[in-house]
Amino acid sequence: MSAPYFPLVAVIGAGTMGNGIAQTFASFGSDVRLVDTDPSALTRALSTIETSLARFVKKERLTAEQAASIHGRIHTDTALESIGAAALV
Repeated sequence: MSAPYFPLVAVIGAGTMGNGIAQTFASFGSDVRLVDTDPSALTRALSTIETSLARFVKKERLTAEQAASIHGRIHTDTALESIGAAALV
């Protein structure tokens, strides 16, 4: 895989769209900061992403290692300051 076009992406809001956007960018190699003021929303988002990645593994569209790598590129925080020098917000 070549280097991602956006090495660091910040997604504000961990709802349905936010976690999907985070997963998509992470799937293409970007490090993602998923930010939400509600810690439980972040927990739900990570759970949703894990479930989605598990489906891709079950359907043999991803290996377990690829899914783990994607999940590992997604980091959560409740503070906007965590987005740092994101190339895309």
